Amino acid sequence: MPLKTGEILQQRYHVNTVLKSGGMGSVYLAHDANLDGPCAIKEMHPTDDSWVTRRFREEANLLSQLQHPNIPHVRDFFQLEREEGTLCYIVMDFVQGVTLHQELELALKAEKKGIDCSLARNIALEMLGVLEYLHALQPPIIHRDIKPANIIRDTEKGKLFLVDFGLARGTSEHTQTTAGTLMFCPPEQMLGKADVRSDLYALGATLYLLLTGQPIQMGRYMPVLAQRADIEPQLAETVDKVLQLDPDQRFQSAAEMRDFLTRPYVVATAPSPWPKRAGTAGVLVLALGLIGLKPLLTSLRPAKPGPTATSALIPTPGRPDSPIQVTGTASKPTWCLRDKVFTTADLQTAMQRMPEEIADYTRPAGLDAPTYFRWLKYNPPEVELEAGVILPKKMASPGGRIEVGSLPEGEVITLTHQGDYTNLPARYVEMRQWAAAQHLTVDEAPWGIYRVAYPAEPDPLKWETDLCYLIKP
Repeated sequence: MPLKTGEILQQRYHVNTVLKSGGMGSVYLAHDANLDGPCAIKEMHPTDDSWVTRRFREEANLLSQLQHPNIPHVRDFFQLEREEGTLCYIVMDFVQGVTLHQELELALKAEKKGIDCSLARNIALEMLGVLEYLHALQPPIIHRDIKPANIIRDTEKGKLFLVDFGLARGTSEHTQTTAGTLMFCPPEQMLGKADVRSDLYALGATLYLLLTGQPIQMGRYMPVLAQRADIEPQLAETVDKVLQLDPDQRFQSAAEMRDFLTRPYVVATAPSPWPKRAGTAGVLVLALGLIGLKPLLTSLRPAKPGPTATSALIPTPGRPDSPIQVTGTASKPTWCLRDKVFTTADLQTAMQRMPEEIADYTRPAGLDAPTYFRWLKYNPPEVELEAGVILPKKMASPGGRIEVGSLPEGEVITLTHQGDYTNLPARYVEMRQWAAAQHLTVDEAPWGIYRVAYPAEPDPLKWETDLCYLIKP
């Protein structure tokens, strides 16, 4: 039987009303006479299941040891003998507010696709602070049930609170028990093998739902930017990365995820000293300007193929007339080098070495051919990259590691960029967003095909680069 209004527990807690009730228990709003203020009382419904009773007591013990400003403080734990059996109670601070689930419902009723991007970023950072604390404990504590309904925003100060630690466990507890809410539960947790990365997946699923209003199915969902083009690319990539089914492909800690979300997303890289071989300068500078771009491009993959678009203009700061066009292009033969690296140091070395190796072939052949740089795969620490030159006609490979390839034939979206190479990442973002708006699916790997004059004193304004994406059928 539920507690009645006016009922007094432990000669201290005056029950006011039921806040919520489910199959396992109820939560009541009460008044704490000793502290003269509100409190929440969580009651476990009577059960013959000793495991459930033990877990409830373990939750009380766990919460009593946690000291974090975003976790409600536990005041008391006690048991009462009643007609229906032994009942267990946890008394904790009462948070007056609304859940993020309720906030999302309000946004959807206002005909929005989801909550505001800036609000979602703040939610991510505040919850990552909680997870950093929990995961740094010895042993680390895994919440295992992060979802919008378990995050409450205090209406007075706007602070978030993570609640309901009924499924929380330390990583030292070996179990094969499946637990969690399906939509927010990663595959390893479904197998009873949750670790700290499982909480990050659940937070990512929470952010995805809040941003898009769309639930996800494990391994089957459209990237965030395919749902909402106005989302910050950095936030979108953060969510997409943490929703990877393989835990090794996610962020490995809350601190790593927070650092990624707070660092400058596109850093303007100062040009390195120009190489002695002028013919390799373009590839090297373009490579340096595009470091770290591929994860962003992957996160911007459009939702699905659509009708071929016509030429269009999009606004660009400083260059309002910059066109993004759809054109047909014939296959272009190339000489290229492909390499795979596994460390940042190897990547930096490869980006300097590969253009120089290509120049060793092009110079003796008397080729003054356009050069390009392309990311085939960018999934740190594993990176696959390609550097090459576009040949005027088909030519046999001169042997060695130089390979014969081609830029695929078909329709492409193109944008000609002039000026400082440090703006190239932003232009690639514009192209991906434009493609998504036109319902086009484009290849993940972009090309930068460039032309440059080589004056005695390098002038960044001399650079002209054709940026290209192949439209996939």
